[in-house]
Amino acid sequence: MFKDAGTIPQHVLGEVLGIDRTTAMEFVTVLETRGIVNRRDDPSDRRVYVVSLTPAGRRLVSVVVGRVAAVERTLLSGRRSFSRHE
Repeated sequence: MFKDAGTIPQHVLGEVLGIDRTTAMEFVTVLETRGIVNRRDDPSDRRVYVVSLTPAGRRLVSVVVGRVAAVERTLLSGRRSFSRHE
């Protein structure tokens, strides 16, 4: 979702992650400090911050998605092997 959205309001990111606004703000601050996201005022509502991935953040997401896919393949191949032995 975040990767494809371009930008997402900070409070919506918190809702998606199931964390409160204060925790979302702290989380985004850490990610911003590490160069993974940018945070700026929403041009349509200056009370809202929007968050977007930096190029480094996009690369990180690609790596993580690839690793998750590899784990899923491993787990599913084990499941198929297990099913054959039943």
